[in-house]
Amino acid sequence: MKRHELGAAGLTDPRLARAYQACADRLRGRNPAAFPTTRCLLPPGKRPYYDALLAFCRHTDDLLDDPTVEVAERERRFDAFAAYLTGLMEAAPDGTAPPYVPSPSPSPGDGEEPPGALIAVAFAHFTRVWRIPAESVSRFLRTIRGDLRVTAYPTYQDLHAYMRDVSGEPAVWINTLLQPAAPAEHSRRMVVALSHGIYLLHFIGDIGEDLRLGRVYLPQEDLGRYGVTRSALATAASTGRPSEPVRLLIRHQAVRVHQLLAASDGWWRLLHPASRQFAHRYHALARDALHDLVRGGYEVPRPASPALATGRAALATARTGAAYAHGLLRPLWAPPAAVTRLT
Repeated sequence: MKRHELGAAGLTDPRLARAYQACADRLRGRNPAAFPTTRCLLPPGKRPYYDALLAFCRHTDDLLDDPTVEVAERERRFDAFAAYLTGLMEAAPDGTAPPYVPSPSPSPGDGEEPPGALIAVAFAHFTRVWRIPAESVSRFLRTIRGDLRVTAYPTYQDLHAYMRDVSGEPAVWINTLLQPAAPAEHSRRMVVALSHGIYLLHFIGDIGEDLRLGRVYLPQEDLGRYGVTRSALATAASTGRPSEPVRLLIRHQAVRVHQLLAASDGWWRLLHPASRQFAHRYHALARDALHDLVRGGYEVPRPASPALATGRAALATARTGAAYAHGLLRPLWAPPAAVTRLT
């Protein structure tokens, strides 16, 4: 994170600056190649807030999905983090909050806060600045916690209810950050549709990883419709050569993604002019991913080789280089009046 980004966001308090920097550090190397080239399309003053939002979602996901930690311990760590965050969000202006105890081991360094605590500080500040309802955050936390126990979704309606909280709520936070034109309901509806489409694409791409965690996010009714078993999904994920029933299952999900992307097309037009390039790029990336899936014959994606990943990163950088230059010339965006100190 650049110093001018913190300044543009009005983040002058040392602890806040350290917290937002921790978010940027957490994301570095953990996100797709398109992340930095998409982030640069945001005005500098919005980038730290975007980092806080993504780091929060990433941290909660990591707490729940660490296969090296027993489920009961993952549950305890998640609950400790959620309680600490809730305390920060409910804190008085002096920022008093309960101590954060992420694990039985001591924090690294003398008096140094663990990364999870700093991410919570930044995200709590983000919710205050952008007036994100506490109940929205609570819904996200309650629902995503179910990942520890829920291993399947019987129907698409069940999966939709899950996505509404786990992807829909963060999508609305992003929509708020991008400053939609009034009334905001239209843009909220469109960004939620986009988030559901992106999530379905992720479910397809992460079939193998989710199976290793004992989960299948594709609706069980769809697996039954095409006669697909978990074993068939595991084979498709490991070999990249799905059976015909698996192809039909993936095609069924791709049709849903297409419908969701169609419903969200034009979302960018409903946002503040300084946010439109970012939103347009986000939608384009999802559309490109869907096209790749279709052109590939509905194969279950496998991890790209390092060389291929590097090539894709270079391509993404080249495609957005001109847009980045345009962003540097954009008039400075002023953050909303907000609390700038949270200790």
